Formats: sequence, structure tokens, C-alpha cells
Amino acid sequence: MTDSSLVYRLRADLRDAMRRRDAASANALRSVLGAIANAEAVAGNPAPLGSGRIARSVDGLGAGDVARRELSEREVEDIVEAEAADRDTAALQYDELGQDAAAVDLRQQAAMLRAYLQVTAPPSLYDGWDAPGPGWVCGQCGLDYDASPPVAVVSLLEPFGPRYQTLLEADVERLRKRPEPSTWSALEYACHVRDCFALYHWRIRKVLAEERPEMPQMRRDAVVIELAYNEQEPSAVAREMAANYERLADLLRAISGAEWERAGVREGEELSVAWMAINTLHECRHHLMDAERALGGAGG
Repeated sequence: MTDSSLVYRLRADLRDAMRRRDAASANALRSVLGAIANAEAVAGNPAPLGSGRIARSVDGLGAGDVARRELSEREVEDIVEAEAADRDTAALQYDELGQDAAAVDLRQQAAMLRAYLQVTAPPSLYDGWDAPGPGWVCGQCGLDYDASPPVAVVSLLEPFGPRYQTLLEADVERLRKRPEPSTWSALEYACHVRDCFALYHWRIRKVLAEERPEMPQMRRDAVVIELAYNEQEPSAVAREMAANYERLADLLRAISGAEWERAGVREGEELSVAWMAINTLHECRHHLMDAERALGGAGG
């Protein structure tokens, strides 16, 4: 499957359009995603005529599966532009038939699709952020790295649990509403924090057990779509977040001395246990601010 930031945006916006019952946007998004899926299909080896099998069928083990190829971001953009151009052409035909409303609808769809080509990816959650480290204070949530020693992280995290629980008791439609297409909903932020607790529990255990292990990226912008964060039940997210926090807290309470300085490597970047503990606190604190802001922007 194509790992494209533009495809992730299209899928997320299709979900949102369906939720809003915006048929025109949903139809246009389904069409462009279908065209992308068609372009990903890789032709197999067709059966020759007279072979005793169905003519032009695909031969070999796994013939029932359709092979896929990964498209580049540029190829995805070209498909989006082609879909928009098709709508421009169809609109001209409707003009000639005197069907003005249909022509206007198609031109609006074309404009909507081309808007995706202005910025091909939404801003990352961390655009403009400095990496946490000694002397660092977050300019948005105010976390002070030096005032957050790793041995105190568990106690510093504790007050956030009830606040997330309260947040997740809000009206589910408000929790799922994105303030803007490129900004996560309150529920998506909560799911991200829940999974951060699980991720850092896994990473820290791995670092304590192995010498400088390699650790994959979280792929947060992809995971929010792949795991359908916005479709999850808030009550289940609240329970899972609490359970993940307790597992992480138990692990952190048992760490002492030189264990805090053990480190793993994420794409060339060294992450110590101490840094991961403090960054977990930052994720929790910062994204509660984000979630509360998103919930406020979702209306009452």
C-alpha cells in the first residue's frame, strides 16, 4: 500500500465527509482514492489463449491476490490532478447541455481536489518544535525539561489521568470533530497519548534488556489513519490509556542509577531512558492542551 501523506489526508477527509453526510465531497474523494488503488495494481502474467484456463487470467501461486506497487508522492499528485481535470471537462459538457447546477458542482469538486495539491502534507505535530533536552522549555505547553527529572515523571504524570478521563466523557461527536482538516480531533489526540504510553513502555523495556537496540519510528501521522483513531469508542480509549499508563508507571518506578542513561537508537538519534521518560510526560501534557483546544473548537 502506498505510504503517502496525501493519501492519508484523502482517507481522513473521506471519513469526515461521510460523517458530515457531504455526498459531493465523499464521492469525489472515493473516486480519487479508487483511481489511486487502480494505479497501485500490478499486472500479473495473463494466461495465453488456448491454455485451458480462462483467457487473460493471472497464473501462478497466489493468483487470486492482486499485487500492489507503491506510488510516489508525485504519482499520487498526478492522479489527483487528473481527477480534477476530468471534472473540469465534464463541467464543460454540462454547460453545453444547460445543466448549470451540475457544472457548478463538478467545478467545486475540482477545486476541492486541487486544494490538496497546494500543500501535499499537513503540518507534522512537531513542526517548529525544538527537541526536548537540557535547558529546553516548550513554548506551547510550558514543560520545563530541567524541572522534570525522570525519577519524578510518574508523580508528574498522575494528575493528567483524571483530566483525560473527563475529556473522554464529552459528547462523542465533539470528540471526533476535527477543528480543521489537518488538525487532529480530541479523540485522535487521546488515542495518540494512549499509544505513546504503550510505545515508551515497549521502548524502555527493550533498552533495559538490550545494548543500544534499533527502534522504529512511531509513524504517528500514518497510524492515526491506519488504526482509525477517530472511529474508536472514547470509553474504551479511556480504559486502555489508564492501563497503559499503569504498566509504564510500574516500569519507571523500578528504574534506578545508571539504567536511566541506557539508550536505544531511532534512525540515528540516541534516546536515553531518562529522555524517553521526560518526553512521555511532554507528550501527555502537550497533547492534553491540544485535545482540550480541539474539543473547544468543536462547539457545544
